[in-house]
Amino acid sequence: MGGAGPAYYGDKHHPPWRVAMNEKHAIQVQAESYLDQNGVEKLRRVRLDSRQIEIAENIDQWHGPDYRYFKVRGSDGSLYIFRQNETQGDWALMMYERAVAHRLHDD
Repeated sequence: MGGAGPAYYGDKHHPPWRVAMNEKHAIQVQAESYLDQNGVEKLRRVRLDSRQIEIAENIDQWHGPDYRYFKVRGSDGSLYIFRQNETQGDWALMMYERAVAHRLHDD
């Protein structure tokens, strides 16, 4: 008999987050952006190596010295933070949080 158990996010084999870049493999990032009605740059889609991701939601953006950061949700439900080098124009994936289904109860 299953009762309502605790909800959880991820498990020991599939953590809800992981860093997508390391010293052995740098992911090539290409981004397509647009200006919204207020003239603010937003991401439309990104390509990570050969994988294309449509942007479902532009959540936030902020500036650092010579960099701009974009926090977005992809059409895959995952969260991403991208960094654009404003002087060189290149992009980097800084954070990736995989979309994970929530487990509501045990059966």
